[in-house]
Amino acid sequence: MAEDNKGLFSNINTFFRRATDALDSTQGRLEAPIEKEFITAASQDDAIKTAVEDGAIKFYRTQSTKIDKGNDQRKLMYESSRMMLYYDYLSMDGYPILGAALDLLSEEATTTKSDNGQILNIYCSSDKVKKELERFFYKVMDVNTHLFQWCRNMCQFGDNFVFLELSKENGIVDFRQLASQFVERNEKYDTKNRFRAFFKYKDPNSGGEEEYMDYQIAHFRLLGVGDRLPYGCSVYEKVRRTYKQLFMMEDAMMVYRITRAAERRIYKVPVGNVPPEDVPQILEAFANNVKKKKLVDPKTGDINFKYNIASMDEDIFIADRGNTSGQFVDTLPGAANLEAISDINYLRDNLFTGLGIHKTLLGFSSDQASGEGKNLSMLDIRFARKVNRIQQALIAELNKIAIIHLGLLGGDYESYIDDFKLSLNNPSTASDLLQLEIWKSKLEVYQAATTPNQNTGLKPMSEMMARKKFFHMSEEDIINDLQEQMLESKIGEEVKGAGMLLKSSGLMDKMIKYKNAGFNVETQPQGGEQQQIDNSLGGPLGGPPMGGGPEMGGGAPPMGGGPEAGGGAGGGASGGASGGAGFLSEEIFKKTDELTTLIKE
Repeated sequence: MAEDNKGLFSNINTFFRRATDALDSTQGRLEAPIEKEFITAASQDDAIKTAVEDGAIKFYRTQSTKIDKGNDQRKLMYESSRMMLYYDYLSMDGYPILGAALDLLSEEATTTKSDNGQILNIYCSSDKVKKELERFFYKVMDVNTHLFQWCRNMCQFGDNFVFLELSKENGIVDFRQLASQFVERNEKYDTKNRFRAFFKYKDPNSGGEEEYMDYQIAHFRLLGVGDRLPYGCSVYEKVRRTYKQLFMMEDAMMVYRITRAAERRIYKVPVGNVPPEDVPQILEAFANNVKKKKLVDPKTGDINFKYNIASMDEDIFIADRGNTSGQFVDTLPGAANLEAISDINYLRDNLFTGLGIHKTLLGFSSDQASGEGKNLSMLDIRFARKVNRIQQALIAELNKIAIIHLGLLGGDYESYIDDFKLSLNNPSTASDLLQLEIWKSKLEVYQAATTPNQNTGLKPMSEMMARKKFFHMSEEDIINDLQEQMLESKIGEEVKGAGMLLKSSGLMDKMIKYKNAGFNVETQPQGGEQQQIDNSLGGPLGGPPMGGGPEMGGGAPPMGGGPEAGGGAGGGASGGASGGAGFLSEEIFKKTDELTTLIKE
């Protein structure tokens, strides 16, 4: 078992690094030269040239090393705060607007086609490879179910990690979803100066760490802020501060409404000429009579009528010495400015701006700026561009998964790793319509530019120049297009002359044979077709109509044909009877069943 795993990882590692090895001589990273005390050269000029080249390579390599160290230091600084950000993103997902925005982005990025109900479109020149990729993505990976979850996690945290279970014979056979907060990505250059990425999974239960190679874990990441590399950037990152402000403002608004919204009473208690030092006792006695609060002593169980100290929602008692006129009980209204929430609206608008989603797409249809259909169409196009960027991040990692799968299968599959294309569906119909309008306008301008002048016969622009100008076609593309048009023209001529080239297509032979076999009484077989049907049924069904000549029984064969159909040598009524018995014989029914089975096939 260990040898099988060793062979598996050896094969996939060799395959996965093959493309990098091919770039080492031209596009690969410059290797640091070996330190030499003496330089061997044919001449002094060659020695100076070699020394200069080695010094330049060493200098470039030193600069690259410094950049790598700076990136590692930046990663370590972000790694310490990454967990805190992830937990912030978890709490933000519970806010209705943010959660609905994330659902909307994920649903639009993984929308299905109306004709086949598939999320992922696969194109390949090989039908064998295409069918294998379709089986892999729809049966093994089940993208119709899991791609939405991967996309949502990627948008929420900026990263989504999926562990791939590999098989030496069957490619990728299963996968496991990993929690983003427990996976760490590291990048380095190996001994051959090739870029490598590997992952560390921290077990939350045991606290241990396990290292995985880059072909064992698929890392979906939404690239954004450079300080987050090698990790992605969450959709929530731009609105994290705004969300906290809005959250606190809404809490303050709710506290204000609860404490200030209730109405209170102002009681004017007549005290006459009572000395000022005795007024508090009178007010307290009056309040105890008006309002008392029953309290149960937890120790004794006795009921204690204790005065409830006035709070923000309690009534007010004022001593009155008879100098004021009017009612003795007045009403103190609650807060009257409950509709003044402009500060809440300001922060909420900032939230929509940071998300890049217009409020109408989340159900806020009362906005006046989105009342016209044209504005909604433009909003749809802008939103589609944001969704397309998310789709590109998904496709990048799905391509990697497909390459790993085909590389493990090997053989013919491995030769097509550069010959397939994956795509997701465009979420915006308005964007498609706009593209069609653009192409329609281009074709109209192209036709006008290549139409000769009626007086001079000259064109405003040549066909070649017009194609380069309006369709951005290269000369090679134009030549290939002309060759395809020439081939299609010949194919069209052959299709038009098919009636002269083909005597019969053979497509309707079975239907004609079925109709002429006696199942349709309106169509009677004639000539050679009758002979073919008779042969298929085992012989003629009865010769001339009704058994022979005008004598109704004379001639040959009489009333039912020859012996094959059941008729004997005799004529008249006896011949007809025997012929009828032959037509309904078991053998004829058997032949008819065989013909019906043949037609169904």
